[in-house]
Amino acid sequence: MKRTPFFFVISCILALICLPAHTATDAEIRKELHNGARQELLSIGTKEIAPANVGDWRETIDSALFMLFRRTELFRGPLRIMIVEDATVFSRIYPEGIIVLSSGLLDYIDLQVFELTVNEPRRARDHANERERMLAPFLAYNAARFALDLDFRSFKRTAKEIGTSRAAGNISVSMLPSNSEIQQTDQLAKVLIKLAGYNPEHYDSLLNHMRKFSPIPGNSLSCWFDSPIEPSERRIFLEKNVEKTNDLTSAFSIILQTLRNGNAYQDAISAVTELRETMTSSMYLSRLEALMLHHYWLSTVQPEKQIMKTFFPFASVQDPSRELFIQLAKSKKNPTSSKSGTQPLKPEEGPSTIYNSALFAYETFLSAQVDPSFSSTQAMLLFQGRKDTNRALEIAESASRLESQDFVAKANYATLLFLSGKDTTEALRIMSRLLSSNRLFEDKKRISNLSSPLLLDIGIPGDERDLLINHAIMLNATKNRSSATKLLETLESWEGKKALNSKLLLRGISLGDTTSELINQWGHPESIAYNYYSETWQFPKLEVEVSLEQPVEGKDPRIARITLNQGSPVSPGGEIRTGDSRNDFEQTFGKPMYRSGDCEVYSVEGTRVTVLYLFERIRSITISN
Repeated sequence: MKRTPFFFVISCILALICLPAHTATDAEIRKELHNGARQELLSIGTKEIAPANVGDWRETIDSALFMLFRRTELFRGPLRIMIVEDATVFSRIYPEGIIVLSSGLLDYIDLQVFELTVNEPRRARDHANERERMLAPFLAYNAARFALDLDFRSFKRTAKEIGTSRAAGNISVSMLPSNSEIQQTDQLAKVLIKLAGYNPEHYDSLLNHMRKFSPIPGNSLSCWFDSPIEPSERRIFLEKNVEKTNDLTSAFSIILQTLRNGNAYQDAISAVTELRETMTSSMYLSRLEALMLHHYWLSTVQPEKQIMKTFFPFASVQDPSRELFIQLAKSKKNPTSSKSGTQPLKPEEGPSTIYNSALFAYETFLSAQVDPSFSSTQAMLLFQGRKDTNRALEIAESASRLESQDFVAKANYATLLFLSGKDTTEALRIMSRLLSSNRLFEDKKRISNLSSPLLLDIGIPGDERDLLINHAIMLNATKNRSSATKLLETLESWEGKKALNSKLLLRGISLGDTTSELINQWGHPESIAYNYYSETWQFPKLEVEVSLEQPVEGKDPRIARITLNQGSPVSPGGEIRTGDSRNDFEQTFGKPMYRSGDCEVYSVEGTRVTVLYLFERIRSITISN
């Protein structure tokens, strides 16, 4: 009996030895990945070029990144740009949204542009755009890595083999992708280039050009040979999978069109399902899925039940529910707020499967990235469906504090404070402050202080009209009807009177013209994109897209919207074209009414003219009623 304690102790030790070793969770692995990346960035940062010394390259870099990350709705969170003094041609995005470019890469592009303009002098006038077109493929590869969460996937695989600490000690090696991951990244890079408005053939040209170089350390483009696949093999893979790449582009386009127009949700759900078959771990897809499903779920709930609008971090073109909320804001039957808050949206008022899928997609994306605006929209969903008030307010408050460039997170926080009855006074104060200060965005310079770090502009994904609507509803609910009426009058003046017939002629075409008239003037489109709700004719030689109204049986469809993209020779009037300055445009057409979806919105003779500016230069012009 005296030996029993001894044998008991031995048994416990043996049992502990036999227990499986701790398996790191994804959160722990990602934390080690970030720690390792930070250490490498500290080393790289010693060679960082001061922002004031970047020169006119800053405009080119920011413009390309804005189109690839913001306009594709890949990411609206913080992105920092680091340019380092290094002769190697190098570009890389790190897991937490830090993009490193070498001076060697910028010098390489300048040399290519110089050689191009020597052979074709007319292109010298378009020097900045030529730079951007050559930079875009390099950045698209990095954007695709980010979209696929490739660094984490590669690091996780390495960590399982050698342990997370050792993997973090040599982060560049630990993040090397597999052959299939490189091929998938190349495909998505071409998709993003197309969605951003560039020519996908530029990516093929880059891979083709890389074939001229040998993978010798220190040689130009040597960093691109970290992959086990030769550039020629990557090019061959893309050539063999053109149809698959086109299918991916089409699927992402469908989802983006649904977000921008607020319709064709079933098409978008089918596109998500299709993409999930090949992109099981794509952060990009999770982001789009969360926003689309949340928007879809809300579309099944009447505005009277929602009470106020939710602000979403994407650039919409139209919102079918806005007019209903305007009518709600004008109504004298507005719900009142109380200490106990408003009534929650009951789960049966929106499809529970859609709700749960949206929530899961939010959580998936936010487990990988920090995005204040996106977090605030998740908080709205938590409150709307589950009445998880405490958690929703905690998330929304944190997001509001982190947000610095736009108003989505702050507006959602104010909306939650009011709907929950937590603090209606603070909610009204936030909304009032947003409305009084938001016009400063009109004078906001896209170029931030040159002595500050290079931070990519988030853009303005929200719509200023929605600020007026929610604030008016709040004021009506608290019996301050006179102030609410003033806001609604402002909103009405922004909307303006719609012209029965647009007087803006674009090469003989205007809004309301039929497709027959369009064909007579411009010929047949090169391609057509369509769903149940809309049809878009594309004229790439003119860099123009024409969207049509839903056709009436027996009649030709009519033009609802015309978009002039970068490089279009078509003018909306006054010899104004894309590439001209904001000052030139406003001298011809006046000042903007409000801002929506990254753009300034003008009223010209009853026609809505929407302009996207990058560095105070016109990037695109859209004419609509």
